[in-house]
Amino acid sequence: NISSREEIKSFQRLQRTIKAAERFTDKEKTNNHIKKVGMFMGFKLIFAGLIFFMNPCINIVDILPDFIGCILISAGLYRLADTEDRFLLARKIADRIIPIYILKLVLSLYIPVAWKSGLLPITFVFAVGEIILMIMLCTALYGGIEYMANLHNGEKVLPSVGTVQKITIAFMVVKNVLAFIPESFALESGDEFSLYNSAKVQRLEQAKPFVIVFFTLIVLIFGIYCLIENYRFFRKVWRDKEFCSSLAEIYKTRVTDNQRLINRRRFKRFFVLMTVGSVMMIDIVIDSVNFTPDI
Repeated sequence: NISSREEIKSFQRLQRTIKAAERFTDKEKTNNHIKKVGMFMGFKLIFAGLIFFMNPCINIVDILPDFIGCILISAGLYRLADTEDRFLLARKIADRIIPIYILKLVLSLYIPVAWKSGLLPITFVFAVGEIILMIMLCTALYGGIEYMANLHNGEKVLPSVGTVQKITIAFMVVKNVLAFIPESFALESGDEFSLYNSAKVQRLEQAKPFVIVFFTLIVLIFGIYCLIENYRFFRKVWRDKEFCSSLAEIYKTRVTDNQRLINRRRFKRFFVLMTVGSVMMIDIVIDSVNFTPDI
């Protein structure tokens, strides 16, 4: 009797162990599925792209190149663009901003050194342009998430999407305004000379480095806060199994099951790559330097 009782107890312990292992395996499979769906729909790439914007900007000099952020956001919106028109609009805006940010990067290497008098107007143009374009991008991106969350079981996402959108837009505005203000000190120079004006300009020139450092700290702190809020938001998005699965199902219905659309897109990519390759084969040589390497 004693041995049979011990056997029953050991058997019950074994059953509990097996059930616990099954629960752990099911939970692990569910978590892996959520991660795969969230990655498949591109939300992690979108967040990675936003990281490149959450940094201080000194006149037109960016610490992190914004065009890389646009490329990541565009890549993250690749599948989402087929699920909702707002995502498609956001992707188009991101694609069009890429050459603008590449131009900004090139000018940031030239103007502060070789054309200091042009720093004020160039900074103003890029600051205003970036504010407008980023408001459009954020409105389309977060608006698309909010719209699709309303339709496809995104109750976990809805409460915070409006707040995160406002914080992100506010950061983009503050970042560009504070990048321009120190350069605006040059407007105080004026054409008429006076001792008062000269002393005022001298004080502004002396204060400019300290103002830049102060504004850089403000943008850095605000950027970290904005990045944390976006991480919390997008983590909710890519962990929302029902929401991401619904978007993946829409993409499957509209694209994956549409072989004609897939073939058309493949041919389009092929011709684009062939065109770029053909252009790169043309040797454009300036001062013995080939600016179109055949590789």
